[in-house]
Amino acid sequence: MPDPGEKMANGWGTTLGARRRTDAVEPAWAANGHFAIDADRRIVEWDDAMARLLGMSREEALGTSCNCAIGGKNDFGRDVCGSACAALRRLAAGNVAGTSRLLVRRIDGQRLRLACDLTTLPSGGALGRLHPADDAGPDLAHDLAGIAALATRVSEEPLQQGLRLTLDFLLHATAADAGEAFLAEPHGRGMVRTCHRGCFGRVFDELLRFDPGEGFPGLVLSHGRPVYTEHLPQDARFLRTHVKQEGFSTYVCSPLSSRSDTLGCLALAFRRSDIDLERVLNLLRWAGTPMGLAADTALARLRDAAGTPLQGAGDDPWRRLPQALRAVLQQMVRTSRADGGELYLPWPDLEVRALVPDAAAVPRCPTMSAGTIRRCPGFDTGTSTLLHGRRVSWPAACRGAPRPGGAWCCIPMSCEGESLGMIRLRYRRLRPSPPHENIAPLEGIASLAAEKLRELRGRIARTPRADTALHEWLQRAVEVPGTGTPARAPRRALPVPGGARCDGARLEIRCFARLELMVEGARVAPAAIRRKRVLTLLGILLTHHDQPQSRDALIEMLWPGADPQVRSGQFHVLVHELRRLLDPAGRANEHPYVRNRADRYAFDTQSPCWIDTLEFRTLLELGRKAEAANELQAAIGAYESAADLYRGDYLQDEPFAQWCWQTREQLREACLGMLNRLTALSGRLGHWEKSAAWSRRALLLDPLREEMHRALMYALWAAGRRDEAARQYEACAHLLREQLDLAPLPETEQLFARIRAAPRPDAGH
Repeated sequence: MPDPGEKMANGWGTTLGARRRTDAVEPAWAANGHFAIDADRRIVEWDDAMARLLGMSREEALGTSCNCAIGGKNDFGRDVCGSACAALRRLAAGNVAGTSRLLVRRIDGQRLRLACDLTTLPSGGALGRLHPADDAGPDLAHDLAGIAALATRVSEEPLQQGLRLTLDFLLHATAADAGEAFLAEPHGRGMVRTCHRGCFGRVFDELLRFDPGEGFPGLVLSHGRPVYTEHLPQDARFLRTHVKQEGFSTYVCSPLSSRSDTLGCLALAFRRSDIDLERVLNLLRWAGTPMGLAADTALARLRDAAGTPLQGAGDDPWRRLPQALRAVLQQMVRTSRADGGELYLPWPDLEVRALVPDAAAVPRCPTMSAGTIRRCPGFDTGTSTLLHGRRVSWPAACRGAPRPGGAWCCIPMSCEGESLGMIRLRYRRLRPSPPHENIAPLEGIASLAAEKLRELRGRIARTPRADTALHEWLQRAVEVPGTGTPARAPRRALPVPGGARCDGARLEIRCFARLELMVEGARVAPAAIRRKRVLTLLGILLTHHDQPQSRDALIEMLWPGADPQVRSGQFHVLVHELRRLLDPAGRANEHPYVRNRADRYAFDTQSPCWIDTLEFRTLLELGRKAEAANELQAAIGAYESAADLYRGDYLQDEPFAQWCWQTREQLREACLGMLNRLTALSGRLGHWEKSAAWSRRALLLDPLREEMHRALMYALWAAGRRDEAARQYEACAHLLREQLDLAPLPETEQLFARIRAAPRPDAGH
């Protein structure tokens, strides 16, 4: 370890002033240097530009390890080459390309701030480029090397991993802010978003499915050629308003090439306007060819696997059809990474649950609640439906959730417009595998299964003993082994969080971050609400849902300082508009949501509605009870589901409103406490990477919470990342000094001393 004084003398000081002086050094060169390394990180190629940049000849560099030849450091004087190289870490993690920022010192003593790009080579090793840190610039050699490596990798990876690799490479090569991949539904019914990478994931979730000719993906599906715009806010073809509001200016969408029709599309979004559009289109086209072929092969393999059992069932449908359907359902569960599933068949004159995977096929598969197939709108419309979960573009006209925080994903088994059955997949949680990521492949499997079923149905119908035999095996198949579940379960309304029944208008309200409404499955756009105080009134009533507010108190919160008598008429207009907004059916003399007794008003949370804050509190209570019972996995599941709901502070679009300040702080503290518990529970189970991730999320909410800095330091230390744990201490000390003029607590200092003394904590700590 060099002496700190020596580092200051050499120009690698760790103070802010030294860093600013280093940043001020201007590189006296403009050329890009290229080199290549083998799988052992030994240099096998070194061009003249590299020799001029670093003052090392080709003969001296060949055979030398790249970290010795380049010798990059960071602003603190620590090595960033070798095992600490960010680019090599990305390649080791499976990415096609990576970049590392570094400072290098030439033989003449000049310091240069550079970026080192590494791109995987198909034969092993990597192609490297050294260039000014603030001037990436296009490089055809790296683009072609990346496409070649990508073509090799995606053919070997599962479909979802291949799409992620492709988008990650495109984001790295073009410096795009976000990337998306869409896959076409069977028979060209539409485009479904299958993968998103980059920033602003939530704003791109506004619409996840596009009909032919609708939006950029739908236009690509209809015309089979790229669609792009450099004036996104003014382009009426782009339908996601939240993306426009976040400042995106350019969107490029290009088809996935395949042996048949348009299989899908790749899209990149940019917030800046100074992009090389021709290069972006070329990269999308080049990457779309190998990814399209890989996707076509993967989808064909899934369809073949689903069709084989049903094809074999044609020889003896009475005996083989139940087993064939079970095999199809189990493949759907595996493909979607769901926790379980059900398959419904309405044959003949029956609407029954046909199969549930057993515990051996699907680990920890819960016993699903029985229902009737026609309660799901997907059966009649032929549209996949995601029920009770994150907002998606499919209609959520019915719900199914035996436990808070889960979701049903319903896939119709349709053939030429006729729905022959329904497959329902059960997710305990929506992450890390949101159901919409697999909708297109799942619909392909279900469509092929429907075609085979239609053929078998005709054969069974022509058999004299059809009714009797079919009834017999359906009665056997619907029974879950060991439970004695009856074949025909009673019809009942499916539960909704909060205990309400969905017999009337369905309403979803999200209060975390922005106030958002979903009425009868459709999102209410803020632009459609003429009076903005309607939403303010709704926010006030939701905040005080357990305390009815008088008319005068509401008027004071809506118009501070106003005379209640003067504003009385306007207030009643707002109440009327809010009731019409929440219940557009407008049933006479019924106000299911905003109720009043005399002049006191309240929001009825027992009405058929779902509110994210109430769901959040319910999940927290479930987590606490599970933790008290020492059911750690159940507690973690409940807490993680609650964390998914917390998109931002409560009603943060009302930053100065006094009426919601207390609730906002209470929910914020509840979230921080929950993240603290997740950090601790993950650590108790030895999941230190997860523990570190939860503590980082807590610090995003409150960067000055020193106990979370300590938790993150310990988690990193326990995960074997002692250098990062030490840097976290430095960050904590700097924040406390700059923001509060305080030194770290003795507990933090003691933990830092332990980290410096040992590579990992002892088993007893």
